Amino acid sequence: MKKLLLSVLLAATAAGAYAQDAITGYFRVQSAESGNYVEVRGPFTTAPDCTYENALANAGTVMRLRAFPDYTADGELRYKVGNLSCQGIEVFGSPRTDYLEAIVELTQFINSSNYSGAAYALQRKAREMGYIASGRAIVAALFEVVASRLEDEIKQLPAETQERLGIASRTENLADFARRFNEEVTAKIDLHAYLEPGDAPGAYRLYFNWIDCTPVSEFYLDENHPENKQSFEIGFECMRQYMSGKSGLGSGEGFDEKEIALWKSWGYDFVAKHPDAVKNEDGLYIVKYEQIFAEHELLYNWLKMYIERFIDPEKAPDAQILGINFKDFAAEMQRHAIMQGFLKYIPSIQEGQKLYLANGRFADGINEFSTVGTVSDGSDHFGLLAQEQADANIDATTWNVIPVDHNTDNYFAIAPVGHRVNKPNETNGHLMAMFLDFPVKEPEGQDNMTLYNTDKVLKSVDLKNMGGVEYIDLSADAATMRTQRQTSFLVECKTDEIADNKVEIVWESQAGDYDPETAEKPETRPGGFIVSDDYVDIQHIQSRADSETISGGTPTGETALSHGVLLATPASAEALSNIWGIDLKEGNKVYDLSTRSSVLADGTTPIHTPWFMEATQIPANHAFLQAAEGKHWQAISLGEPIDEFHTITGITDAEMPVKFEDNVLYDLSGRRVTAPVSGTIYILNGKKVLLRK
Repeated sequence: MKKLLLSVLLAATAAGAYAQDAITGYFRVQSAESGNYVEVRGPFTTAPDCTYENALANAGTVMRLRAFPDYTADGELRYKVGNLSCQGIEVFGSPRTDYLEAIVELTQFINSSNYSGAAYALQRKAREMGYIASGRAIVAALFEVVASRLEDEIKQLPAETQERLGIASRTENLADFARRFNEEVTAKIDLHAYLEPGDAPGAYRLYFNWIDCTPVSEFYLDENHPENKQSFEIGFECMRQYMSGKSGLGSGEGFDEKEIALWKSWGYDFVAKHPDAVKNEDGLYIVKYEQIFAEHELLYNWLKMYIERFIDPEKAPDAQILGINFKDFAAEMQRHAIMQGFLKYIPSIQEGQKLYLANGRFADGINEFSTVGTVSDGSDHFGLLAQEQADANIDATTWNVIPVDHNTDNYFAIAPVGHRVNKPNETNGHLMAMFLDFPVKEPEGQDNMTLYNTDKVLKSVDLKNMGGVEYIDLSADAATMRTQRQTSFLVECKTDEIADNKVEIVWESQAGDYDPETAEKPETRPGGFIVSDDYVDIQHIQSRADSETISGGTPTGETALSHGVLLATPASAEALSNIWGIDLKEGNKVYDLSTRSSVLADGTTPIHTPWFMEATQIPANHAFLQAAEGKHWQAISLGEPIDEFHTITGITDAEMPVKFEDNVLYDLSGRRVTAPVSGTIYILNGKKVLLRK
């Protein structure tokens, strides 16, 4: 990219009070340090090393961004990110008030899936809400689930303990307490990302504030609401009761020298802060829950230690609760790159830190800061830097946010790498099956390409030699000037030059778009973040009876439904079912765009006819069709198929598929013969003849 637009404040597309200055639209993000572009390659797999030339036709470089003006306590302008997505992955997303429904949905999916499917269930559902928003939802939901379970333990407590805790006179049960805590504390934790304007127009630094446990401790110690402390302490007592019989877990209140040393390496010196702490007969420092929650620094390091333990297979206890073995669970979590990266970052992240996204690898003498999700791709890596490090590496933490516009040098183009199309009486060109995360349209005045909608009822035709063949109508009324977001379509390019195949990306709001300012007000907060499946447009095959004609409801054909793979990785049939969530019913087949090549009867004119052929591997950013078994022969043709093979299969069948010239010999493939061979069957004047010696 050789030039930057002077402003990324798109007034015409923003809504409400932010109409003049919200950052809203589709953008590419460029590293100020390297000059290369950020590319999304998969879930948690993103790298900032895509060149300008490669970015132009790379869907993984097009980011959907909505950010709203906000101000720090010092009055400094920043932009709070509402939505940031690419390739169907919503990165941040909106908070959900129905988080219990979300966790139940996740649990049900995991319980009903096979192993491969369950491995990606959390990941798939998180993309609908945003990874950060879903993290908040899961934490809040689990807190309520645990509180409800602990409520059942109260009756197991000794009578004197129940009397000491004032259980008979309490005003709320633990489930209601957890819900109130979530509303007053959890929902207010700042998990937003912010764009901090840089020195140049369109340049920003992206940061977020790491979790601060101070509000939790303040809630616990609030003297104006003694019921807070009472409910916590009832929960603590029930926790001890519940955990006492669970082998390998302990109560969470005893720490050995190794754990105390771990805290010290993180910057929290427990012994120095608690000189009166003593060990019990087992050599453990006993620190009660009441003390942990009353001191926010201790609470943060305690939580950090247990988070690390439960996602590190080496440290996870070999214990099981509710059917989940923690060591197996940790091993499964490490299959996901974000968890691998999180383990690397845990030691260096301090409470309440301001963390900046950086391009490159950095070290502070103790820890190496490396990319979350790109540990093996050989690229330059992202890092997260604290304020002091970020200020010392300005270029590495500066990102140019550049609008994608077909009228500038930062555009999106369809790369002509599809299948050649030169059926008789049709213009030669390339035909691609596409599935993009953003809507596109043909720019005005450009006639280099044609877009087609692929969601069509299959028509059928009987051919002389191929028999019954079903096809998708690509007549003029199937063409469309624009496509929808996350919808399969076909595009025919008439030239080989990328610059000739520019498309215009269309900004449009959608259900679930999140404004972090209005959504934080209870009366205006949306109930959820609703989007379609983030990898593929999930649709289910319709039966023939479901497909109707305009003229009276008589079924005419099977509907070939379009799907697509967004990420820059191919999908096998197994992946479509497990990872991408496609419901491949028994007997259904997957068809991928291919080409049937043959020659005309003169033996010299090659033709390339587009077909959806049965496939087991689907390319990325690519549409495919799903259709029921038995409804198709070898494939699904795009456009009415031509009987291009001109083959004769039976010597008794004298009916010719084409009109041959009189008194001229043709072979059984319909090719003119100039040097006949004795003992061979030929076609002469519409009849098969055997040329004798």
